[in-house]
Amino acid sequence: MIQTLSVRSSEHQNHNEDDYFVVERQNIIYGAVFDGCSSGVDSYWASNTLKKIFNGLGSIYDEFESDSNWDMLSIALLSNVNTRMQMVSNILKLDVYHFEATIIFFVYDKNLKRLCVRFVGDGTVLWKHTNGVISHCNNEQNNAPNYLAHHLNDDYMEVFDFLKTTTFLNLSDVDEFWICSDGIDKVCDAKETGKDGVDYLLNDPFAAHLKNGMVRKWNLLSRDGFIVKDDLTIIKYSNL
Repeated sequence: MIQTLSVRSSEHQNHNEDDYFVVERQNIIYGAVFDGCSSGVDSYWASNTLKKIFNGLGSIYDEFESDSNWDMLSIALLSNVNTRMQMVSNILKLDVYHFEATIIFFVYDKNLKRLCVRFVGDGTVLWKHTNGVISHCNNEQNNAPNYLAHHLNDDYMEVFDFLKTTTFLNLSDVDEFWICSDGIDKVCDAKETGKDGVDYLLNDPFAAHLKNGMVRKWNLLSRDGFIVKDDLTIIKYSNL
């Protein structure tokens, strides 16, 4: 089952600067979480435009079912995304600052229980092994992420070489996972209830069988006074 949550920060009055997309096929799940740069131009637009570009890649995702080299495939896919950003930039006469957003792209094989993730910028991924142990990777970049947009004017091979330097996870024996924007680190117990909001949101079994389960849990947390000081987006998969 796939659950999603996207919450606007208490610091952002008008827009949630995050976005996401996720697709489930018979054998694989793929998707991405995007986090627009607050100092960029219309950062919510950057995230939403990336979502549309990823959604428009269509048959390119077929290769992830026929070829197991997901490291190189993810680089090729993101290089293609950059080419399409260049096309949008040229048509609309937009500069780099209109496209600044982090990208956490992932692919999961439901049969092999294999999860691969590529970070272009910051964010967090957690995963539960088949033995029940939960691990995580926080791709911290000290508020200075190297966005794909910073390579908007590079040629294809320069972009390809840059993407080879980005963080890539190749994980096996994964039963569940959470793909999170960096807002996961900004969940605040404003009324000091003493409750661990992140643990409740990610691990509490309440509403685990519902597609809107995380939304329901967040609504309960917000009633208790919890807020996020940065936009928060989570894609969760569990084998329910």
